[in-house]
Amino acid sequence: MNRTLMIDGDIMLFQIGRVTEDVTDFGDQVMESCDMESAERLLELELDKVVKTTGYERGELVFAISSDKNFRKRFFPTYKGNRKHIKKPVGLKLMRQFMLDNAEKYNTIMLEELEADDVMGMYATAPSEASGSEVAIYSQDKDLRTVPAKQWDFKKKKFITPTPLEALSFLYTQVLTGDAVDGYKGCPKVGKVKAAKIL
Repeated sequence: MNRTLMIDGDIMLFQIGRVTEDVTDFGDQVMESCDMESAERLLELELDKVVKTTGYERGELVFAISSDKNFRKRFFPTYKGNRKHIKKPVGLKLMRQFMLDNAEKYNTIMLEELEADDVMGMYATAPSEASGSEVAIYSQDKDLRTVPAKQWDFKKKKFITPTPLEALSFLYTQVLTGDAVDGYKGCPKVGKVKAAKIL
């Protein structure tokens, strides 16, 4: 059986971008720069780490990144609006472009108007009987727990596979309680305890 491990490229690039940027405040001027050579070197090290940790080969890794445009914002303009105060790494755009320019080398995938977790979720749950392939997910994004597919658990340091019922329960819990990270308030006066009772 063919295997594929889809990596959440958004999180990995953000983390690499943060540690490879330099912000110097001269008082009257602030200079920002990004060390792209170090970023590329760190990327290789991170991918090697994924291989060593999960047992997948480099050729089995697919690097998913989000599109600049997001369909959710057409219907919900305040989506992720509470993140505006979070400054993105200086070299994040350069790194994203690097991944797209080297898409063949890194098996980079980006689908228009979709986030990386959308792409990973769709590929991981697509019927695989005909193709004889298995798609797993490597991401720290909790929203992926709404996907009944094989995925790496960073706390347990092993693969888990939420059942369809567990995935649906996690999704409905978020719908009822809201998601502060994404700027979605959910139902008034409904916390996790009340949501659990409702479900």
